Amino acid sequence: QVTTTKGGGGGYMQQWSVGGQRRSTGRNSGVGAMGYRVSVQDLEGDRNGTVMLLLPPTLDDLLIMVSSRFGYRSKYCKLYSRWGAVIEDVSLIKDDDLLFASDGKEFPQALREASLPGLA
Repeated sequence: QVTTTKGGGGGYMQQWSVGGQRRSTGRNSGVGAMGYRVSVQDLEGDRNGTVMLLLPPTLDDLLIMVSSRFGYRSKYCKLYSRWGAVIEDVSLIKDDDLLFASDGKEFPQALREASLPGLA
């Protein structure tokens, strides 16, 4: 379960649990402390559409958040860039990036061709 709250300084913070421990994107918690936000679209269908999340400090935390939000089995969750490249580190994600999430499914060829005409 991911919860989003508005902080006293006007910014937003997200919290989630991992193995019984609370984690958050609040101040002093890594990348998310910089205020990076990312939109994630569900490739598995229109279960929950697209969500915007604050970027957590690690890729594992982001995968857990996305899996929780879309109802995925987290060990199979994959994130792709808009060009279909698998995201392997949160440092590769820029503020306001659009990512695509899958529960093990490969990035659709039609979407790759639409993003990179003539190169796919």
